[in-house]
Amino acid sequence: MNASSNSEIPPSRPVVSKRQPPPEGSVIEAGMAAPPRVSAASQYDLNPQAAPAFDDQIFQARVTAFKPSDYLQKRWAVVAILFGVTGFLGLPLLWMNRRFSEPERWFWALLNILYTCGLIYGAYRVCLWSYRQVMGV
Repeated sequence: MNASSNSEIPPSRPVVSKRQPPPEGSVIEAGMAAPPRVSAASQYDLNPQAAPAFDDQIFQARVTAFKPSDYLQKRWAVVAILFGVTGFLGLPLLWMNRRFSEPERWFWALLNILYTCGLIYGAYRVCLWSYRQVMGV
């Protein structure tokens, strides 16, 4: 095979540089004649090397900026979750935290259990009061 035989091979698909006017006929033919629209995202999917390097830097900055495990190891965050959100269901979070000593874990666990029981009893009393108001008892 020589160089002259390579030049005779036609390209498999014609390269369209500009949009061509729609040909005479149906709308489907006009849509097929136009070059396909390529979004930036699909262009990057087709060629991962084409993505700019700064996207990776932004992504890495976002990933390293927020790590939930770091917040869950802070004492104030665990106490706030125990008393503000989960009640006694958050006790495993307290026991998995390495920053609390064992006596501190017992103290916060007992305090949290008493606090949660108090909230449940308070909700029970409010419901009982509401029931008595509605029924006229």
